[in-house]
Amino acid sequence: MLVVLLAATLVLSTREVAVGTLKLKAQRRDHTVESAIESGRVSMVLQSAATAALLIPSDSPAVRKGKFALLAVAVGASLYSWVEYYQRYRAPRS
Repeated sequence: MLVVLLAATLVLSTREVAVGTLKLKAQRRDHTVESAIESGRVSMVLQSAATAALLIPSDSPAVRKGKFALLAVAVGASLYSWVEYYQRYRAPRS
């Protein structure tokens, strides 16, 4: 259980740093600032829901599975969003 939480934290944290770096480089290159894209917003909502769910104490195996399923969906949405940000903000090829 702890390994899953640490892995999810690593993925989510790495994504945040990578997306922030992509957006900063794009801002310096294009001199524009854009708001979050839709998949980024969905990812944040799912991350918030998963975090809240994980904080609710329960000894039920079914509830525990549900919490980790929600966390898995949040990580998946985060990875999807990461790909979208990369496609949008990567440096254009010449």
